[in-house]
Amino acid sequence: MTEQQQKRVEIPYLRAWRMWRGLSIQELAKLAGVSVTTISRLENGVSQPNFSTLHRLAQGLNLTREQLLHNRPNGQTNISSKTEQRNRQ
Repeated sequence: MTEQQQKRVEIPYLRAWRMWRGLSIQELAKLAGVSVTTISRLENGVSQPNFSTLHRLAQGLNLTREQLLHNRPNGQTNISSKTEQRNRQ
């Protein structure tokens, strides 16, 4: 594994957290102060967040960065992340 791959950060459950909070992409973008395009790209696994974006998204969702990065929303056991979906193919 290369150093760049090790530093790659994904938010596997961003969409699930957003939906669990009852937010549209537009609403989360406004709360977090990031663009709709950024959220869409992150939710689809097309890009990875920098530290500032990760922090803003966590604040917008009222989560810690650790919760956003590593946990599924409570009660959401049947969801899968884009990463899990790709790994199954």
